[in-house]
Amino acid sequence: MTGGSLSRRSAIPGRERWESPALLRRPHLVAAFENLLRSAPGILQVEGNAVTGRVLVLYAEPLTSGGLADLLQAAWSRLLATFQSPPRQTTDKATAPAPQAPARETLVPKVTTNLLLAGGLVALGSLVLGPLALSAPALLTAATVATAVTAVQWWRTWSRTRPESSSADAASSVQKFSAYTAKYRGRLRVAAFCCVMHKILDLASPLLVGLGLAIVATNGSPLLAVLGLASPQTQIWFLGGLTAVVWSFESYFERTYVKLWRDLAQDIQHDLRMDAYAHVQRLSATHLESESTGRVAAVLTDNVNQIESFLNEGASELLQMATNFIVVSLIYVLAAPSLAWAALLPMPLVLWGTFAFHERIGPLYKRAREKSGILSGQLVTNISGVATIRSYTAEGTEIGRLRGLSLDYREANRQAVAEFSNFRPLIRLAILVGFSATIVLGGLQVLAGALNPGTYALTLFLSQRFLWPFVHLGNAIDNFQKAVASVGRVFDLLQAPVEPAGGPVALPRAAVRGDVAFAGVTFAYREETPVLEGFSLHLRAGETTGLVGATGVGKTSIVKLLLRFYDWSAGEVRLDGRDLRELRTRDVRDAIALVRQDEFLFSGTVWENIAYGREGASREDVVRAARIAQAHDFVESLPQGYDSVIGERGIKLSGGERQRICIARAVLKDAPILIFDEATSSVDNETEAAIHQALAEIYAGRTAIVITHRLSAVRNAATIHVLGEKGRIVETGTHDELVSAGGFYAALWRVQAGGDLG
Repeated sequence: MTGGSLSRRSAIPGRERWESPALLRRPHLVAAFENLLRSAPGILQVEGNAVTGRVLVLYAEPLTSGGLADLLQAAWSRLLATFQSPPRQTTDKATAPAPQAPARETLVPKVTTNLLLAGGLVALGSLVLGPLALSAPALLTAATVATAVTAVQWWRTWSRTRPESSSADAASSVQKFSAYTAKYRGRLRVAAFCCVMHKILDLASPLLVGLGLAIVATNGSPLLAVLGLASPQTQIWFLGGLTAVVWSFESYFERTYVKLWRDLAQDIQHDLRMDAYAHVQRLSATHLESESTGRVAAVLTDNVNQIESFLNEGASELLQMATNFIVVSLIYVLAAPSLAWAALLPMPLVLWGTFAFHERIGPLYKRAREKSGILSGQLVTNISGVATIRSYTAEGTEIGRLRGLSLDYREANRQAVAEFSNFRPLIRLAILVGFSATIVLGGLQVLAGALNPGTYALTLFLSQRFLWPFVHLGNAIDNFQKAVASVGRVFDLLQAPVEPAGGPVALPRAAVRGDVAFAGVTFAYREETPVLEGFSLHLRAGETTGLVGATGVGKTSIVKLLLRFYDWSAGEVRLDGRDLRELRTRDVRDAIALVRQDEFLFSGTVWENIAYGREGASREDVVRAARIAQAHDFVESLPQGYDSVIGERGIKLSGGERQRICIARAVLKDAPILIFDEATSSVDNETEAAIHQALAEIYAGRTAIVITHRLSAVRNAATIHVLGEKGRIVETGTHDELVSAGGFYAALWRVQAGGDLG
C-alpha cells in the first residue's frame, strides 16, 4: 500500500482523532490498523471508520499525546509495509468506488473449486480404475490426495489474504472466562456429563433400528442370542423394552442438562453483570471521562446477555457435536470398517473450513460489537441532550450523525453475515461427498453380499446423524464468536484502570475534626499543562472558607483531590494531620458532603433523592433537611409532595429546585466537612440568602468550603482565598478586609454589588 499519510484531526486530553485517505472505503485496512493498536500499553479504545477514513483513539497513562503520535505513526508504517496494494486516492466520498477485499473475492470461489476437485477425483478414480477403485485402500488414497490438494491450496489462499489472526484474542478471552467461572466447575462438569449422556443415548436409536432390521432380515440376531434370547420374537420384545428404557433415560438427561445449563447461564450472567457494575463504580475518573456511557451500558446489557445466550444453548450444542463425532466414528469403525473411511472423507475439509471460518469471523463480530457500543452511546447522549438539540434546531444534524453510526454498524454486521452465509453451502458440499460415497459403496457391498442389510441401514442412519449436524457447525461457531467478542468486551471493562487505591488507616466519621492542608501540591489532567503547581492551602477545622477566582484556576480540582477522584504528582494533602493516601478512601468520602453545580438526581421521588444522603433516615430528618435547604415549601406544593416522582435527572423540576434538593441531601448526610461548589448558582438572590442563613446553624463546628463566583455566598466566611493561575493564592482575608484592600476581590464585588462596597 502506498500513499495516504496519517495526520491528527483533533485532540483533547485522553482522546484524539486521526485520519488518512488511504483508509477510505477500506474496512479490512481499518480493522488491521485497529488490531495493531489495541494491544499497546495505555490504549483504552480504538474505533476506525472506513466511511470517513478516521480513527478515534482513547488513551491513558503511561501514554502522553506525543507518545501516542509516535505509536500511531509506527503502527501506520507497519500497516504500509504489510498491505502493498495501491489504494484508491479520492476526495469524493460519495462516488469513490469501494475497493474489494481480496479475501472475500478469492476465498469462496477457490474453496468451492477445491471441494468440487475432491469429489471429482473420487469419481474419476472410480471410472478409470474400475473395480479396483471400489476397494477401500484405493479410494482412501484418492480421497487423501484430494484433501491434501485442497488443504494446500486453501492455506496458500488464506495466508495471502487473511487479516490479523483472532486466535490469540479468542484464546485469551476463553482463558479469562474459564478462570472467572472456576467456582462453577463442579456444576459445569455435571451439566457436561448429562449433555454427553443424552447424545450417546440419542445415538442409540440408529443402533436399535439397525438391530431390528437385522433380526427381521436374518431371522434373529446372533448378538442377542448370546445373551440367551434365542427366538426372533423374544428378541423383538426385548428390543422394544430396551428402546423404552433408552428413550426414558435420554429424556431424563435432556431435561437435566437443559435445566443445568440454563441455571448456570443465569448465575454466570448475574455474577458478570454485578462484578462489571461494581468495577465501573471504581473506575478511574480519567477512564470514566473518556468512556462512552452507552458503551458501558451495552457491555452490561447486550454483551452479558450474549454470553448468557451462548451458555443457554451454544455450549451444549458444541459439546454434543463433539460427542456425536467421537461416538459415531467408533461405531463406524467397529460395525462397518469398510465404509468408515467414506463417512470420514469430508471431515478434513469440514474441520479445516471451520477453523478458517473461526479465524475470519472473529474480528468481524468483535468489530460489530464495538460499533454497537458506539451506536448505543450516541443514542444515550442524544436522548439525554434532546432539549439542547431542539433549542439549536440540530435535529437534522443528529439524525445524520446517527445515520452514519447506524450504517457503520449495519456494514459491520453485513460483513459478518456475508462470511457466515458463505460457510454453510461449502460445508454442505463437502458433506455431500461423504454421504453419497456411503450410499453408493454401501449399497454395492450389500448387493455383492459383503455387507449385512441391517449394517447398511445402520450406516445410512449414522451418516445422517454423523454428517448433517456439521451443517449447523457454522451456527455454533457463529454463536461462539459472538460470545467470545462479548467476553472480550466485558473483561476489557473489568480490567480498565481503577481510581487511586486508598490506604489501610481507618477514619471513623466521629473522629474527623476537618483540618485540611495542601502542601506544595502539583496536579495536571495533562502532563504538559498543570492545573495546580506548588499549591499550598490550610483550611482550619470548624471554619467556613471561601474560594473564589476566575474560571480554570483549579478551584474544583482542589475538591477532586480532596475526595481522591484523582491523584496528585507532587506534594501532600493532609486531613487532620494524616496523609490522605494513608487513609481509606471510603472513610474520607464518608466524612465529606459535596454539592456541585451540576449535581445528579435519580429517577425517583423527592423523598428518595433526599434520603439518599443517609441510609435509614426518618421522614422527620428528610423534612428538616429540606427546610434548611429552602426546599420544603415547593416540595409540599407538588402533586404528591415528598412522594412526587421527579423524572430522570430531576427533569420535572427547575434548576433551582434541583439544587435545593441536592443541598438537602448533603445536609442530611451530616458530614464533618461540607463542600459547596457553585451550589446556589441556579437560585435567586433572595432564596440564596435564605439558604445561607439556614446553613449558618449547620456550618457551626464543621469545616465548610464554599466555591463560588457569587461573592454574596462567601461574605460571612471566616477566610476567603482568591486563587490565580495554577492555584496561586493572590489574596487572603475576610470579606471586609479584601474589599478594603482594593484588589481583584474588591473589583469583582463592586461589579456584583452594583458599585456598593458596603
